Amino acid sequence: MGKTVLRLAGILSALVAVVQCAVPFFGAKGYRFFGAGDRVAQAVEGGAGWPAGLTVCIGAIFAVFAFYALAAASERLRPPLLRTGLLVIGLLFMLRGLSVVPQGMTWFRNPEAIPGRFVLFSVVALAMGALYLIGVIMAWQDLAPRKA
Repeated sequence: MGKTVLRLAGILSALVAVVQCAVPFFGAKGYRFFGAGDRVAQAVEGGAGWPAGLTVCIGAIFAVFAFYALAAASERLRPPLLRTGLLVIGLLFMLRGLSVVPQGMTWFRNPEAIPGRFVLFSVVALAMGALYLIGVIMAWQDLAPRKA
């Protein structure tokens, strides 16, 4: 069951990587929609290339996250520090997701103060972190380093 949970986490991380890498194709509107901020959107409007480069690098990080989760779900692949990597990835997603608390409180008091999609993005991050952590705990023994 743990490997199934990790497979789902990997698929979701791969989707996040694809979306992340697609953002530059939508220009400044895409950056604003996903919460990059006006400074980044204005840089895009001014023709700067660094936002696209940074966005693709972040997408590559999510692709590595997906690789780790999918490797954990397979029998063949064993990247270095598999269990540790999965725990760190899960904790990173959880930390990102915990911003749902202040965002949600602000949004419920004043829905115009923060777009509801930002709260949703945090909920998704929290759920993905939970998938990683639950999956690695459930599959802990299966993910032990193999003896040569």
